[in-house]
Amino acid sequence: MELGGHEKILDKSVDVFGHAFAPAHTHAVVKYKMDDLPSILKSASPTHIKIDVDGAEIEVLTGAATF
Repeated sequence: MELGGHEKILDKSVDVFGHAFAPAHTHAVVKYKMDDLPSILKSASPTHIKIDVDGAEIEVLTGAATF
């Protein structure tokens, strides 16, 4: 960790350089596939989305057929 830095990860404890590490703190999060959201939310597919993941936008969108 560094001043002003962060290590937000999901699924794998790997830093930005690809090195595995043991996180000092963890907590559970809810995650869904983007393609499943319309049925989960019982709504139409969105026409716009906001992604706030500090540089991991491509990883969020990869594999989503709906968007």
